[in-house]
Parts: sequence; C-alpha cells; structure tokens
Amino acid sequence: MITIDDLPLAGVYNPRIPTIAQPIDEIAQNAYRQLMRHIEGEGRKVKMVNNYKGKIVER
Repeated sequence: MITIDDLPLAGVYNPRIPTIAQPIDEIAQNAYRQLMRHIEGEGRKVKMVNNYKGKIVER
C-alpha cells in the first residue's frame, strides 16, 4: 500500500505507509502561469499535459 500527497498522518500508522510527495509548488506555479495566459488572452484551447516527478517517501 502507498499513499499520495505525503500526508503526515501516513507516518502514524503501524506498519508505516510509504507515500509519494508531489511537487506542489511547481504544480501551483504552472497552474498560475496558465491561468494568467488565459486571462491575458494568450491561452489556447489546447489540451495540456504536464509531467511532474514525485518523490517516494519511505517511512
């Protein structure tokens, strides 16, 4: 079993549950940039795909 989002509660369980930490800051920055492009009229109606590398946190 593995969890996503590196919730602190995952470290409380016994046995410990590994988790995947996602790059929240990078995701937020890209979302903001895309929103601003859309507001400024530069956004295109194109399906965007973003690939983010998560980090496995073994507990």
